Amino acid sequence: MNDVPPDEHDIRTLMREAMHAHQREQLAEADELYARVVDTDPGSAQAWRLRGILARERGELDVSIRFLQKASQAAPDEAEALSELGLSHMAMGDLSLAEIALREALAHNPDAHKALINLGAVLQFRGHILEAVGLYRRALAIDSDDLEVRCNLAKALVDAGQGEEALAECETAVSASGGHPVALATQGAVLCDLKHYDDAEPVLAEACARDPGDTTALVNLGFARRRLNRLDASAEALRQAVNMHPGHARAVADLTTVLAATGQREAGLELSEDFLGQHPGECLVVAAHAFALRDAGRADEARTYLDYPNLIRVTDIGAPDGFESVDAFNKVLASIVETHPSLLTAPVSKATYGGSQTGDLDCVGTAPLSVLCGLIEAAADDAVGHYREQFGDHPVMARSTEIRVIRAWGTVLGDGGYQVPHMHPVSWLSGVYYVGVPADMAQTDPHAGWIEFGAPPEDFVTASDPELHAVEPKEGRLLLFPSWFWHRTWPFEAHSARISIAFDLVPQRMLRLI
Repeated sequence: MNDVPPDEHDIRTLMREAMHAHQREQLAEADELYARVVDTDPGSAQAWRLRGILARERGELDVSIRFLQKASQAAPDEAEALSELGLSHMAMGDLSLAEIALREALAHNPDAHKALINLGAVLQFRGHILEAVGLYRRALAIDSDDLEVRCNLAKALVDAGQGEEALAECETAVSASGGHPVALATQGAVLCDLKHYDDAEPVLAEACARDPGDTTALVNLGFARRRLNRLDASAEALRQAVNMHPGHARAVADLTTVLAATGQREAGLELSEDFLGQHPGECLVVAAHAFALRDAGRADEARTYLDYPNLIRVTDIGAPDGFESVDAFNKVLASIVETHPSLLTAPVSKATYGGSQTGDLDCVGTAPLSVLCGLIEAAADDAVGHYREQFGDHPVMARSTEIRVIRAWGTVLGDGGYQVPHMHPVSWLSGVYYVGVPADMAQTDPHAGWIEFGAPPEDFVTASDPELHAVEPKEGRLLLFPSWFWHRTWPFEAHSARISIAFDLVPQRMLRLI
């Protein structure tokens, strides 16, 4: 009699017990019960789905993905398992697979609320801003009281250059929520993005008063105060953020910079050195630390991080496989960039002015881009060999062994276009490939349109002038450099566009959105 399988009533009983254990956060017991269900009924989509969610809650992401794939196979026409699968891919840092799963979920159910929200978050992170805005609006049409979605919509709108609409969404969020600290923090962040620092400071101060544990709001408050030249008050907010979250890179980097600007360089250096001892190679803190070293008169130590001539790698490619020439290769790439649906004029959150920028390009599904990614990988391998041979245990090697993903995006600069100083905080190595360089770009200045390394942004307070290093852009030239390098491009005058594809080699763990 023991070999007789349980009947449907027994399975329902097991499922109820499993779900109750799951709700009580008795995860080991719940997992064992879910396992008994699927052992008895391998086609139970609900049990596979809930077991996959449980595995994600336990941090077992590979297991979660495997179980959710089984749930999707058991119920191929349902959106729930695919939506959860997308969420687990987001937690893993594989945003391409997350996007695929979430789009498939919405194909089955266009009103799947969780899929709408999470696909919006993926696309917003990947720079596909206008599509993200549309998804957030669809989600709010289903649930207009969802504060998180409205705040995400506000941030996406400001990125899309729709500042007034972003502020209107913030006002709605603050009013409808009775001044919820999340709504206030979002409003303050949007005001900072729009450079309305006088308005942002009291809003962020109120957000922090209502939720003293919001590290991001504290960091933004510190930033707003720094832009208002209230450096002591800025340091106070940033200290609070660092004390609560010592591993928060931007808080540590900003506090290092503010301390250096107020004559407390040794305290700033002690802070950043301690952080880098625990988080080697973290770009925001490396950049702040290097400049603090220079301002403290320790130029040789700073040069370890800012050795532009030896850390920048330049490769002029030949004709790639499958293309008759570099020119033929570049013409195809130029067409992809200039016609890409995510191309957005001067996105607020980016460094581009007088031009347009795409979101993330598909480096796998598009043949010319996959060829470019192969060239990038080869250049990265060559750079690692060079760094290891020349420098040994250099800080740039700290992330070299991590699983990495290439993120690439196109930039089209027109007459008078340029990029302001910026760096790439979530990456390891960054670079640019030059697709099209106007023949008349240097007509008024031989260095017009060049890329320059070394100058930080205007809000970055330093006591000494930075060392600068410029590189000429040429069609078919690929540059690779540590992601902590501040860099910008000089404006130019020309009758055609300057087209490039920038890229990051990002440790996969840094792409995790949940």
